[in-house]
Amino acid sequence: MQTLLSTQLALKIIVGFGVGALIGLERQKWKSEQPLGLRSFGLISLFGMVAAYLSSTYGSELYIYYATGIVIVLVTIYSIYKVFHFKEWGLTTPLVFALAYLLGILVGLDDGSNLQITIAASISLFTTFILSIKEEVGKFVKELTATEITSALELALLAILVYPIIPEGVSDPFFNVINLRLLYYLMLLLLSIMFLNYIAIKKFAYKGVFLFGFFGGLINSEATVSSLAKFYTPEKNVRQYVRLGILNAHNAMIIRNLILVAILDPTPDKVLTVYVAIPVILFILVNCVRIFFKRNIFKNLEKKEFELTIDTPFSLKTAVEFTFVFTAVTFASVYLQVTFTSFGLYAAAIVGGIANAGAVTLAIASLFSLSLVSVEYAGVGILLANIAAIFNKIIFLKLANADKQAIRNIVIDATILILITMVYVLCTSNSAFF
Repeated sequence: MQTLLSTQLALKIIVGFGVGALIGLERQKWKSEQPLGLRSFGLISLFGMVAAYLSSTYGSELYIYYATGIVIVLVTIYSIYKVFHFKEWGLTTPLVFALAYLLGILVGLDDGSNLQITIAASISLFTTFILSIKEEVGKFVKELTATEITSALELALLAILVYPIIPEGVSDPFFNVINLRLLYYLMLLLLSIMFLNYIAIKKFAYKGVFLFGFFGGLINSEATVSSLAKFYTPEKNVRQYVRLGILNAHNAMIIRNLILVAILDPTPDKVLTVYVAIPVILFILVNCVRIFFKRNIFKNLEKKEFELTIDTPFSLKTAVEFTFVFTAVTFASVYLQVTFTSFGLYAAAIVGGIANAGAVTLAIASLFSLSLVSVEYAGVGILLANIAAIFNKIIFLKLANADKQAIRNIVIDATILILITMVYVLCTSNSAFF
């Protein structure tokens, strides 16, 4: 028993010093002129660990009170010294110095389960990471526009303030499949995806329409293809490059929808996700091979600048439309399935896929999670929605006066997914279409 206690104490001593030393290492590396570094931070967290350990061992909180008083005095002295010697008013180093002390206390209070030690180590790692990306964060903040900041605040308000007051258990009175909180959650999910990918597009789109096609396809493949079509020029290589961007938009769309399926798939083995993933992966592999044989385009195309056509991080209008389509497709799927069995579900998937494949994917995945459709019916319905979503790009290319080869490529993409889906379904279940 004594050996076990000694081992636990040794662990506390090591971790108690390490959680502070890690933070101090970052401070010393980037602020080499300041007196607080690896040793100072490590010792202050060890000091907190010893105080907490003595308090828990002898049942007296006086040790923590005494140690806290000393730390307050040290932080105050350092803050005054920093102002008069370095002429700096920043609070970061004093704050993280005090935090290192608190992390040491957390380690010292560990009851032997190592839970508090794990929490302290995690906070130390996270704090060090945040401190180390100061320049990147500063540069990112400077590049933010007023619209982007406003959009981020709107998203935070919708998620933090509005979501908790959405009542639970409120469902539609007809089929009991539309949950009010689920609808709001899906809208928040879409807004979050749009916001994150707006940031990604803003950072990487200058590299060309290839990356723009992928990141844009994650947000909205129809808008992305419509934007890419505007980049057509008489130059052959440019046209081919734009076609690859459209192909990448299809890859992104189908990957995004697969992720949505995985989020709503309630089964432990993710059977619906696996069912949909196999033909999706085959489709993406075929597209990767097609891109590989077109790789010379990247060498021949001169570097060009492409302007973004996504003006705002996210659109509430788009999210509301998405939620509306999701609701309509869910009702239509249930009604048509009850009336016309599987053919009704497939018809709803195709019609809805032309409007918004993501909404259809979520709708059918929700029906599967409620055990209203089998994995085969749900899987085929989702694949049909994605096929319809590829075909609908012809409309946007026609509106943009794209060349015939671009439209022909859309047909090829859809045909490949149709063939893969048909072969896959026939090999896995002879009754999925009936």
